[in-house]
Amino acid sequence: MAQAAHGSAPDIAGRDVANPTSLILSAALLLAWHGQRVGEARFESAGRAIEVAVAAAAQAGCITRDIGGNLGTTAAGQAIAERLDLR
Repeated sequence: MAQAAHGSAPDIAGRDVANPTSLILSAALLLAWHGQRVGEARFESAGRAIEVAVAAAAQAGCITRDIGGNLGTTAAGQAIAERLDLR
């Protein structure tokens, strides 16, 4: 199970203000762990690709307001997805 470190944040649900990075990186760690566990490098590669996409989005300033950017949850997630190398 992948889970954000901060929990579900019900107080801000539906307001497009949550930072999705923690949950996205948690999913990346889960993929990498699964890949190691079952000996499938493709899962480890997927986890690394997600980490690279998150870093690229952050370097480009595509981050949420809580950490100095100007994006909401949806736009931040989209910025990461756009940088995801699926090759």
